[in-house]
Amino acid sequence: MHYVDAPGMDGDYILFLKVERTDNLPDCAANLTSVFNGSAVMTLTIPGQKPRTFTEPISLPVEFTDCRRSIRITNFPAITTVQYQTPLGPNTTTVTQSGGGTGSITQANGDLRIPITLGFVHTYRALGNSTLTLNLTGTESENFTLDGSGTFSGGYLGTVGSTATVRITGSFSPRPR
Repeated sequence: MHYVDAPGMDGDYILFLKVERTDNLPDCAANLTSVFNGSAVMTLTIPGQKPRTFTEPISLPVEFTDCRRSIRITNFPAITTVQYQTPLGPNTTTVTQSGGGTGSITQANGDLRIPITLGFVHTYRALGNSTLTLNLTGTESENFTLDGSGTFSGGYLGTVGSTATVRITGSFSPRPR
């Protein structure tokens, strides 16, 4: 940095600054590729109808990054529910990830949060396709339980104001911590 004094003082200075890190941050854990194995239970509530519960085994490849403070679902396999009857006829629904899937882990307490949008494609085309946006949350322990709930948008499920709760229970292999 160059400094010049006011006229009459005749000072002309060049300052050199050295910036040095003084904290001792611990080394960050390497990125980790893992698989979450368990089951997903979804309860679908359509107004005026009895709630329906669907249970599916689930295996989600994930990647932990950013010193294991971030988690990303790298592959969400399609889940196909069993055939069920609707007011318009028989239907089979396939659920896929249509958005989100990257979340965070709070290292201090193991809290996990993954926003995700699921797409619902129906074989009975008159129902139209629907989406469900969830914030899956849970806390790390021996096993994880992630919970989320939301209201559908689009298609028949969105038009009638249907809601769903999702609970995913399982464990990571290898574990993130």
